[in-house]
Amino acid sequence: MYSRNDIATLRRPSQYIGFDKIHRPFPPLTRQFKNHPLVLTQVDSRNGDVVFGEYLKKHAASVGTVYPETRHISTVAQFRAVDYGMEICELHVKLQTAGSSLELYRLEGTALLDSSELTYKNRPKRALMLSEIRTSDSTSTDWRRNFTCHSEQLLTFELVCAPGSMAGCSFEWWQTPEDNGSQGV
Repeated sequence: MYSRNDIATLRRPSQYIGFDKIHRPFPPLTRQFKNHPLVLTQVDSRNGDVVFGEYLKKHAASVGTVYPETRHISTVAQFRAVDYGMEICELHVKLQTAGSSLELYRLEGTALLDSSELTYKNRPKRALMLSEIRTSDSTSTDWRRNFTCHSEQLLTFELVCAPGSMAGCSFEWWQTPEDNGSQGV
């Protein structure tokens, strides 16, 4: 019997057999689509061994169910670049008014994350800080960054309250596949 981790390490066959032989216009036509994360979960720097899993904002403790203070929780999002030949990805973070600062990191690793096992201590290491995203009390924030990516590449990011704004930092992450103009990654 194979576990989810074993299956995740198997090579993914190309869905685009023969596409490299098709004549493509030059310069290429600009196309866009939205790709929501495969994994969107949280990890807690204060409780490094706690697993939140997807859809849970709580964890079990010896004293009962604990709903943590969100300012010590990072949000980890993992995407798969899915289209053939586009090779330019854009990370888009849209936030409602807040008045805090967030730090956005690119994480190392090429393996699919398992949200039922992911903790702060075992999350992939931070490869580089992409940006400090400053939010405002009066206007929404619309942050974007383009970067190169390859078809089937896994891209993992961590969003965390900036150390200087921990005391007043509070974000809730809820995302649905529908684009309703609310906040999301």
